[in-house]
Amino acid sequence: MITLAAFSPWRAEAQMASLSGLVSDPSGAAVAGADVTVRDINTGTARMSVTDGRGWYQVLALPVGNYEVMVRKSGFTEALRRGISLAVDQQATANIALQVGSVRQQVTV
Repeated sequence: MITLAAFSPWRAEAQMASLSGLVSDPSGAAVAGADVTVRDINTGTARMSVTDGRGWYQVLALPVGNYEVMVRKSGFTEALRRGISLAVDQQATANIALQVGSVRQQVTV
């Protein structure tokens, strides 16, 4: 019985976190349709999202760990935010401001 409890789905779920945020342009306006990639820097595993009409993205059920967020949208430079640490049951926020420019340029936040 103790062995079964150690592998219960509830226990595995408790080790998760979520990450969400707003993607905006230099004026502060929401950027809809931006591609957001959330990558676990320890495992390389990536999850993707797309911002909604309000510029909002959300990635649920992320294992705890260290992450970076890459945001891409045509007409803007890529934005990379590093150093995001997620803890158990944390609902973290990582807002990203994009700069106008070529897609080939990258801005690290």
